[in-house]
Amino acid sequence: MPIRHGGNWMISATRSARAILGLPVPACHYHRRRARQTRSWRDRSLPLRCAWTSPFVVLMRCGNAIMARVADRGFRRNLGTGKSLSFVRHHMTPAMIREIAQAVRSAIEMIPRDRLPFTFKSFPRGACGDTALVLGTYLEEDCDIRGFEYVCGDRGSKLKEDWSSHAWLERDGLFVDITADQFADAPSSIIVEMSSPWHTSFQNVERMKSNFHSWSGEVSAVQVVYGHIRNVLGSPWRER
Repeated sequence: MPIRHGGNWMISATRSARAILGLPVPACHYHRRRARQTRSWRDRSLPLRCAWTSPFVVLMRCGNAIMARVADRGFRRNLGTGKSLSFVRHHMTPAMIREIAQAVRSAIEMIPRDRLPFTFKSFPRGACGDTALVLGTYLEEDCDIRGFEYVCGDRGSKLKEDWSSHAWLERDGLFVDITADQFADAPSSIIVEMSSPWHTSFQNVERMKSNFHSWSGEVSAVQVVYGHIRNVLGSPWRER
């Protein structure tokens, strides 16, 4: 029922009910009168249209606008203007991954030998597994490059004393290895290639997660070297 207040008619129960139900709510008489007063004398001969407002429509429009802005930001990030989506980082070029791999290798070589953990004392010899975890974790957490697997295999025979094992990273056929030069027959010290016949010579291959934070075993040496890598390199590739 209309309630008279201050000389202006205000719709109370009716307006509230229509607002709750999401129905169009007519503007109150006060706003209609103000609209008439503000119109120019040329327009006063024209009938005044009642202003209709639907809270439901307003909310929907606001929600759509917010979602549109979020989607637009996500789309622009996917194009490369943003740097935090793994979708983009999944499609980084081998050239950039090679650049990161070389930087990590150089940063490890900069650590004084007396400060290296035991498993890195003879780097790169005997450090392939821990180094692969360091690189895999740095790629995922500091470069937003995900999807790499820790891969290990062996070759030769223990009876013939030519047995050896090795570990590296792989993703979608891309081989990444920064400790290959511990083997005399390795094609290069750092390998970042879409195909690597040298790596396929290893057998009994096992695949695991390349982020050592998901490992339950002893990873203290990896943590020490990883912390040094982060201090030296930071995260410059995340900002590209």
